[in-house]
Amino acid sequence: MNPYYIYVTLHLLECSSESFAQEACDIKWDIASETHGKFVDSKYNVETKSEYDCIEEFISSESIDL
Repeated sequence: MNPYYIYVTLHLLECSSESFAQEACDIKWDIASETHGKFVDSKYNVETKSEYDCIEEFISSESIDL
């Protein structure tokens, strides 16, 4: 897994949830890593859009337990 895209996932999660943004860094990293893993195996991970856009769509469309 590319750490950059875990960071992108973390950033997008922070933007979508104020409570997530208040979590400790190590907890946020673990949740972002898990969420990115789910994204990689999802229908949102397509080659026709940027990975950033795909992750953003995944986070906005899926119910993610934070």
